[in-house]
Formats: sequence, C-alpha cells, structure tokens
Amino acid sequence: MSIRTALPRDESDAAVPSWITAAFERKEGRDPLGLQSITIDRIMPALAPGILALSRRARYLSFYPFLLDEVRRHGLTASQDALSTFIKQREFELGLAVALCPRCAGRPTSVVGAQRSGPRAGTAGPFQREESVESYLGGYGLYYRTPLTDLGLVAPRGHALQSGELIPFDLLRSATAEGLAQRFRSAVEDTSYYREYFLGARAGSSLTLQGISSARMQPSTGSTIWRRVIRLVI
Repeated sequence: MSIRTALPRDESDAAVPSWITAAFERKEGRDPLGLQSITIDRIMPALAPGILALSRRARYLSFYPFLLDEVRRHGLTASQDALSTFIKQREFELGLAVALCPRCAGRPTSVVGAQRSGPRAGTAGPFQREESVESYLGGYGLYYRTPLTDLGLVAPRGHALQSGELIPFDLLRSATAEGLAQRFRSAVEDTSYYREYFLGARAGSSLTLQGISSARMQPSTGSTIWRRVIRLVI
C-alpha cells in the first residue's frame, strides 16, 4: 500500500495516516499546578524542619532507630553498604507483616516496599529474605534518614566524633533515640519472628509474620511515639 492510498479521503482527517494507532493517553494530573510540590518540598521544611510530610506512620520513626540499635547490639555490620542491605530486608518483612495483618485489611498503610511485599504475601510461605526497594538504604534513606538526623536522633555516616574519627555507618546519637528503639523492641520482642527469624536467613511463615503485625499494631505505640517526636520539635 502506498502512502497516497493509505491516507484517508475525509478532509477533516487529512495528514493522519490510517495505519497509525493512537498512542497518546489523556490522564488527569495529580498536581497539575505544582502547588503540592511547593508545599511539601519548600514551605513545609521551612516551617517544620525535621518533620516528614510524606508519611503518617509514626512507627517508622521508632522502627529505624530499632534497626540501627539492633545493628549496634549484635555487631551486624561494619559498613554503610551492609547496613543498607540489612535495612531493606527488614523493611520487606515489615511490609509482609502489614500485608498479612488481619486488622489492616482495606486500610491505606503507606508501607515501604509494598509493591514487592504485597504480592509475596499472597503466597504460602515460608518467605525468603528479600529487599524492599532498589534504592540505597531503602525507605530509610529515601524518606526517614533526613528527618531523624535533623531531630538529632541519628548520626549519619561521616559524622565526626570528639576524637576526630569519622563513623563508617549511621548510628543512634541520643538517649531519646534509644528510647524510641526500645519502644519498638518492647512491642515485638516476645514474638517468634524476633526470637527465631529476625537475625536468621529467612523471614518466617505467614503465622510468624502475623504475630509481629499484631504486636506492631498496639494502639498505644503510635501515640507514644508521636508524643516523643513532638517534644523534640517543640
């Protein structure tokens, strides 16, 4: 077929080849004027430095101090790269726990790595250890590291000690941070996941992860964490 014979005869459709399928798909923009970006990226950091505007989940502000404290307690890593792997694997398991939690059904959870952990939760298990996302340091690095540092809870890699030594990976830097870590630990330390799987090679079974999700969902935990964080800001 020649180009000439392929062109439609209708003058209103002139210059539109008949063999081309429409590929452009119109979609409504989530923030067409950019107002949300200006609010979240520019105004909020100036008005409330250290406060994360991308998540309403208070427990992540204790979950990451808990992970950093576990690394210190057990001597699990000596580098930031190893810390990144450790954090992303436990983020994945927390995502599995939320996906398996019977009390979370139908609720927006804002869980890190949901695109990976969600589909895995539909399988029988036991679950292999995976990483939540590809990004370095996972959701901790993407969303929570900067607020935790600004709040004086985390000393980032490269921070200079009084001796002049530079720390090789992120560490907790205050008693308040250790208190937040202990708050999360106290909620999960009696679960079989923490006792048997947290430091192991596998993430555990569905029942194991449901146990940690139920413990994590204690109503008092989130409100207590928010009160501690608010005291830091005020």
